[in-house]
Amino acid sequence: MATRKETGERKAILAQAIRREYRSGTLAPGEMLPPVRALATRYGLSKRIVNDELQKLAEEGWLRTIPRVGIFVREDLNASRRFLDHAVVVLTAAERPHPDHRQSGWLDHVPSGALREIHQRGLHSVVLHPERLCGEVIERLAVEQPYGVVIPEMDVAVMKEYGELLRAQGVRVVMNSNDPQLELFDRVSSDQAQGAYELTIWLLDRGLRHIRLLWMGDCDTSYWSRERRIGYERALREAGIKPFEDIVAREMQGPNGLVAALKPHLTQGDVLEAILAPSDGFVSDVAGACRVLGVHPNKDVLICGYDNYWQDLASLGHDAPRPVATVDKLNEDAGAEAVRLLLDGSGETTTQNRETAPVNRVIPPRLVVVPQ
Repeated sequence: MATRKETGERKAILAQAIRREYRSGTLAPGEMLPPVRALATRYGLSKRIVNDELQKLAEEGWLRTIPRVGIFVREDLNASRRFLDHAVVVLTAAERPHPDHRQSGWLDHVPSGALREIHQRGLHSVVLHPERLCGEVIERLAVEQPYGVVIPEMDVAVMKEYGELLRAQGVRVVMNSNDPQLELFDRVSSDQAQGAYELTIWLLDRGLRHIRLLWMGDCDTSYWSRERRIGYERALREAGIKPFEDIVAREMQGPNGLVAALKPHLTQGDVLEAILAPSDGFVSDVAGACRVLGVHPNKDVLICGYDNYWQDLASLGHDAPRPVATVDKLNEDAGAEAVRLLLDGSGETTTQNRETAPVNRVIPPRLVVVPQ
C-alpha cells in the first residue's frame, strides 16, 4: 500500500502529465482521455482519487466531462491558459552575473545561462528570490503551472526544502548540483571527477609525480571533493603511482594554518611537486604559504586551481601568481542544460519509469592551461 507521501506525489504526477502532454501536442484540444481505470493503473492510484484529480483539472479549465461518454481536453483550452503557462521559473538571488564576475567560473553564471536558454526558446522567464519564497508563493505557482522551476546551486538544505515543497504541489524541479541529498531530483551537474583527472594527467605529462590534493576549512567533506579525489586517484593509478593522502588545512584565519599543513611536504623528504587547490580563489593563499616556507610558487611547486575565474581576482584585490592550470565547469552551459532537461520531459517520473528516474545530466568540464 502506498504511503500518504507517495500517493501525493502520484496525484501531482497525474495532473502534471496531462498538462505536459497537452503542451507537447500529445493531447489535442477535444481529445478524449484514457478511461479512469486505465489512468488509475498507470499512476498507481485508486479510481476515486483519479476522479478527484480530474475534477480539479476540470475546475481549472483543462478538461470537460460528457456523462456516459468520457473526459475530454477542452476545445477552448487556448483561451483558458494561465499567466505562467509558457514560463520557466528560476530561483536565484542573482539574475545576472556580478559586474566583476566576467569569467563564467562564478556560480552566478548558472542562472544567467538558464535565462538565456529560456529566452532563446521564446518562453517567459520568472526570477524568484529564494529568501522571499514561501508556502503561499509555491501554492500560487502550482495554480499557475509554469513549465517548472530551475534551482541553481546554493545551500543544499534550502534546495532540498524548496524542491520538496514544489514537487509536492506538482511543479517540476531541476537542480544544479550533484549533492547526494538531492539524488531524488532531476539535476544537472559538472563532472568533477573528470576535471581533477584532466588536471592530474596534465601534470603527469610534464614529468611530475608527487601531486597532492589540498583542502582548506571543511571543503574536504563536500560531495565535489570526493568526486575530485576519484578522478585524481584514477589518473595516478593509470600512471602506476600510488595516490597520496590529501593535505588538509583546517585553520583558515591567517597563513599559519596553511603553512603548518604544507611545511612537511615542501621542506622535508620527498618534496611536493604540484598542488591541486580547491579553487582559483585559494591560489593566493597557497602561494603566500609557499613564500613563507622559502618555496617559489609555480617554479619550485606548481599550483593548479579550479573553476576558471582567476582573471577576475586582480580586480577583487588578490595579488598572487595565476594558477598554472584550472578547470572551467562551463556554468553557463549547466544553466542552459537545466532548462533543456526541464522542457524535454525526459526526467518525468511515472510509476513505469520510477526505477530509472531521476535524471542526472553531467556536463563535461574543460581544462584551461593558463599562460604564465
